[in-house]
Amino acid sequence: MAPSPSNENENDDETQTKIKDLRDFLVEKPQNAKMTSQLAILLAQQAKLKGDYKKTEALTLAQSATDLAPTKPFGYAAFSVVYGFSGYEQRLNYLQQAIAKCQDERKYRFTKSGLLVRLLVEPRDHEAKVLREVPFESPDKIGSSSLKHPSRRDLSGPEETLYQQACQTLEKAYEENQNDNVNVATLAQY
Repeated sequence: MAPSPSNENENDDETQTKIKDLRDFLVEKPQNAKMTSQLAILLAQQAKLKGDYKKTEALTLAQSATDLAPTKPFGYAAFSVVYGFSGYEQRLNYLQQAIAKCQDERKYRFTKSGLLVRLLVEPRDHEAKVLREVPFESPDKIGSSSLKHPSRRDLSGPEETLYQQACQTLEKAYEENQNDNVNVATLAQY
């Protein structure tokens, strides 16, 4: 079911408010790589929804976040979203770099678990997208209801390992932060 026009307007208004808030924050603290990457991600997602493939500002902000904090995952995670438009290989490369930057296990546990889930899901999504472009009459066509379809098949050995790693990372993060009054949903987006 498509969202109603009022829901789309509310979501757009909410996104515009977040973008404005992030811009205002960055005027005060331009050296904040985390918020710079969040702005890059929002702009990239908004551009994708509106069909605007001119992602120049999002790319510039992702580069800025990477330059501000080259040892942290923020800029690389932003690049992995910005390249969601097209460059599948680039997107996965940046995603893997972001995961590698999560060396401070406790500090980046929520971030790392989200990145691991994306690393698990995005190749399947990409494969499903490629399959959608296969002509219906082609012998290579796999219908979305087939058990061989990427969205329905069982996890492979490496995918299962990645899934277990993501689950363990998230469980540890939850356990460590359970008594800290941490909003897990808010942390998970970073």
